Amino acid sequence: PGEHAFLYDDLPDNPADLIPVIQGQFLHYNTARRLKMSLGKGQRREQRYRTISQRLEVLHKLDPAPLTTPRKRKEKQVAWCRDFALFLVSMLRSKGIPARMRVGFESYFDGSEFQGDHWITEYWDEAENRWRLIDPDVGGMTAEEKEASYKLTPKPGLDLTDLRLGTDFNTAGRIWKLARAGEVKPELYRANKVWRGWPCLRGNLMHEFQSLNKTELTLWDYWDELVVKPESEINTADLDLMDRVAELVDEPDENFEEMRGFFEELPRTKVIRSRLRLLGLLEGKPVSTAEDFRQSDMDKLLRKYGDGIAAETPDDAMEEEAVSRKAEKYSDDEIVVLGARQNNLKNIDVRIPRNKMVVITGVSGSGKSSLAFDTIYA
Repeated sequence: PGEHAFLYDDLPDNPADLIPVIQGQFLHYNTARRLKMSLGKGQRREQRYRTISQRLEVLHKLDPAPLTTPRKRKEKQVAWCRDFALFLVSMLRSKGIPARMRVGFESYFDGSEFQGDHWITEYWDEAENRWRLIDPDVGGMTAEEKEASYKLTPKPGLDLTDLRLGTDFNTAGRIWKLARAGEVKPELYRANKVWRGWPCLRGNLMHEFQSLNKTELTLWDYWDELVVKPESEINTADLDLMDRVAELVDEPDENFEEMRGFFEELPRTKVIRSRLRLLGLLEGKPVSTAEDFRQSDMDKLLRKYGDGIAAETPDDAMEEEAVSRKAEKYSDDEIVVLGARQNNLKNIDVRIPRNKMVVITGVSGSGKSSLAFDTIYA
């Protein structure tokens, strides 16, 4: 949490009780889309935040209320499953509870042959002397959000606060090993209809490896060619590296020292740290605006897999086109502001007539200057 650690002071101690807290602050991008919510450009850019410290800074700036106070749906910060998982990891670690992010594939529902790309939290249950898998994303959805997102029936015995490894959730390392052995079909593991199969397995495997080494990158942070190169260009050395990674991350506690050592010796780790250093993140100095949190290798993924992947990912062109379509219903005789979230503005839509003298009024701190100068004039 960085300098905003004070926001964690009054949080509940039970890990399961932290899920409603997170749900009160975050809204999954796909949930918003399926509920047909209108997201402003600033909201959509929130998906790019890499650190929880950055997210806390923005949350507190927009509304200094405690994290235990739920925000209205339109005022929540837009996030992905990775962000829900990392938020819970951050909260648990602040309480001295060992926690880590796990990357893999969910298998929550009967009647589906696919397993979906998913990132969750794992923490050490001291009372039961074991690691426990918990999903702060799906596990905290309202009935309306679940209905909008999933049309399938959950598996019997599914407990999103105590997921069964191998039944409800499979780690990327385990699925990689099974796929390499020919025991599962790679194309059944996917994020969407386009980002699936071996590229998806490669991506999740390396994200799992990085996360277990406390380098929790975003979904699109592929900073070397190992993940984004075409399948036809994957060579024996690449496969040997990923096979070793899969063996290490499949049993991270037993292989902890070897896993850490291998991570440190890989050239790709230096590439990752170099990029993070350029972003000002290694020294604990987050980039100050969402604009700095670019989507990393999304351009490479788009070149390789085409527009299909953009249907599930925050591509700027797609987002701006959606906003433009919404704005089409307004007259040319007015200035239209959609989803303004600058400073004190909280996702407001405004219509201002042209060629008129317009006065913006409000109490001190309500966002008058932010609307007039930082949004419209800027």
